[in-house]
Amino acid sequence: MRIGAKLLAGTAGVVGIFGAVVLTGLHQGISRILTDELGRRGLTIAETLAGPVESALVTENVVLLRDILHENLAGHQDVRYIFVLDRNGKAAGQTLGSGLPLGLREANVLGPGQRSRTRTILTEEGRIQDVALSLPLEGMGIIRVGMLEHGVSGRVRAMMIFWGGGAAVILIMGMGFVWWTTKRIVGRLHRLVQVTEAVGLGDYSV
Repeated sequence: MRIGAKLLAGTAGVVGIFGAVVLTGLHQGISRILTDELGRRGLTIAETLAGPVESALVTENVVLLRDILHENLAGHQDVRYIFVLDRNGKAAGQTLGSGLPLGLREANVLGPGQRSRTRTILTEEGRIQDVALSLPLEGMGIIRVGMLEHGVSGRVRAMMIFWGGGAAVILIMGMGFVWWTTKRIVGRLHRLVQVTEAVGLGDYSV
């Protein structure tokens, strides 16, 4: 293999490996940041609902509670479900229609003195950030908000495709520059070898 081709192949290998490592790190970092942000959004939604939900529970207004939950479900794209457990742990209101899936109630339980908790739940629809928040009145009940990670994953993929495409363009441009520079250097080295050989043979006309 010619010197120029070897230099070009070596440079491409190093740059390719470096780019893959950087993109992998970015993907993991961005996914973690967006997932944490999704959990915080879920907690914010639950905190916003706490007051109206508690009022509906105190007045035993089931219709108002249902409307509050469904309006908030419709208003937030990443929210998969919202439900409220009363002081006895029974579902006082929920947006899942057919009722709470088996095991969902127990999937995220607040410990003694714990105000809120976020857990990742694996479902048939994908990963969900499940947020549990205790209502302001102690022992009144708990709000649960489920945030789908599917939207976050889609945004991460779109960002990685964009950055990956940009990195590929930069790599191609960089390889072109390396090829051009290497060609010039190798050409001059080759000319120097020719001159040296000619001088060694007594030809000083070069």
